[in-house]
Amino acid sequence: MSNASVESVMASAEGTPAAAFEPVWETLGAAASPSGNRGSLWFIDGQQGRAPTRVDQPNAALLAQLTSLRREVEDLARQAQQMKTQRDEARGALDTLAMAVVIVGSDLRVSYANTGASEILSDPDAAIGLRQGRLFARQPADHRQIRRLVEAVLRGGDPAPEACPGGLILQGSDPAHALSTRVMPVASARSSASPPLKAMIALRPLCLTTDLVVGSRQLFNLTESEARFASALASGLSLTQAAQAQGVRISTARTHLARIFQKTETRQQSQLVSLLRGAVLPLRPCP
Repeated sequence: MSNASVESVMASAEGTPAAAFEPVWETLGAAASPSGNRGSLWFIDGQQGRAPTRVDQPNAALLAQLTSLRREVEDLARQAQQMKTQRDEARGALDTLAMAVVIVGSDLRVSYANTGASEILSDPDAAIGLRQGRLFARQPADHRQIRRLVEAVLRGGDPAPEACPGGLILQGSDPAHALSTRVMPVASARSSASPPLKAMIALRPLCLTTDLVVGSRQLFNLTESEARFASALASGLSLTQAAQAQGVRISTARTHLARIFQKTETRQQSQLVSLLRGAVLPLRPCP
């Protein structure tokens, strides 16, 4: 069929079964121009099998427009499929992250939550949840802070570090449900210069520190040696026993104790032990 002229196809059209015209439709399109005459277009009816009929100029122009439109629709369909594939791949990557990720708009309406975030949002005791499709923090002060951070991000970038030093800690129903949060802009697909339309909130569960050495270092800015010595005293050891346990001389132990007194603002060993045993240990990321 590819070597046949258009004229021969037209001449033998009458009485030909409909199936025979379908390859011609695919090869030539909706219209063909015999003898190279742009003003004489012929329509091949592949479904009815009728002889070719002449198409007038207005209808020929319409067919040309429809052919161009069909190609544009096909291109858009391919682009849409590519975007869907990329979206699914991005969501799959977010689901593998060790942290929970939520994407919200200016009204805190959630447009996406990965697997980790969905688990947190469905927990009634968590520090953050969903209410009518919108994100909300259970503590009013935390909710106001989250809203301010999202608004700052959507105005044009990350909030100033002093507005959220070290990340925002959201309090749940108890310390075991506290969350560390970080608000970041989601890049606009329209232009890198355009302000973001969405904000991404990274959530990470926090746990109480059970290691007194780590906790005392964070609470009182002790050195590693001082923290180990303070922990030994808090466990009930005497100054001499603590020195032996740490493998240091008693004079070194007294130097450690003096520095610990200064940093913890205590004056006696009994005060120090009481302070360390009663201290609320800081939070740390859960493993």
